Amino acid sequence: MIHFKSIQTRILTLIESLVIVIILSISVINFFTVRKTLIRDIREEQLLSFVEASQSDIQMVIEKAIETSTMLAEDPTLQKWFVEGETDKDIGILAKKKLDLMVSSGYFTVFAVNKVTKNYWSNGDKLLDVLSTSDPDDSWFFDFIKMGKKIVLNFDYNQELNQTLFFFNALMGPANNPLGAAGVGINPDNLIKELTKRKITPNSKLWIIDQTGIIQISDTKEEINKNISTFLPTNIVSRITNQSDKSVISDILWNDNKYEFAKMKIGTTDFLILVAAPTSELIELLNPIRVNTIVLGIIFSIITLILVLF
Repeated sequence: MIHFKSIQTRILTLIESLVIVIILSISVINFFTVRKTLIRDIREEQLLSFVEASQSDIQMVIEKAIETSTMLAEDPTLQKWFVEGETDKDIGILAKKKLDLMVSSGYFTVFAVNKVTKNYWSNGDKLLDVLSTSDPDDSWFFDFIKMGKKIVLNFDYNQELNQTLFFFNALMGPANNPLGAAGVGINPDNLIKELTKRKITPNSKLWIIDQTGIIQISDTKEEINKNISTFLPTNIVSRITNQSDKSVISDILWNDNKYEFAKMKIGTTDFLILVAAPTSELIELLNPIRVNTIVLGIIFSIITLILVLF
């Protein structure tokens, strides 16, 4: 009888051990299956959805500013006044009224600069400055004229206005022989605040960059006008600035941590919105699942042991 009980105990112990191993194995397999699915969902769906929502709000501001600047640059009254060297006073009054009309749309400043006279006109019938190639503060205009681009976003301090602004510079006339530049200036604080609010995780970063990688807007002012390659690994910069409209780049080692990067083109503009989020912060929602898996595994193991004993 004693021998039989010994065999029975061994069999029960073996069954209990086997059942516990099976339950724990199933729990672990289920956890990693769910984890893999959720990580893929976070990367491909949630991260891109966040970028899309962020760019849609910023897109309205940027596209409206680009549209306004382009409208000014193509205005026939303003162009005629510049072609005639600003000599016709009547046309000049009408041209300067155009600037005043645009500033009523909520822009900090509206401007137009004549390539020939170098006169820098602002809203309020103000001749703010006469630009000179010898003045480093005026280099933005001469560099822009040489570029031949129709629209350029420039983050700069304006000495006459005593204000740092985002300037949307639009080329007036043909690229090979422009008449000058016109555009609007936006207070950067509002856009920077908007970027600062939009964080998918506590330590995530968000930038607006052009297709060459130059940071146009950032929640850190010191990063603006610098190339994104200054801050990111070289192996990712080319993937960020390639031609695809939107994509997610995973498992990038940056600042000794793994990051998920997502980028998307902002509407019809030449700008990209770029988000970087620590992988560990993105998958924090997996922690409750891990805990639940362990707890349920233990509960099922205890229940199984009790049933086997009975």
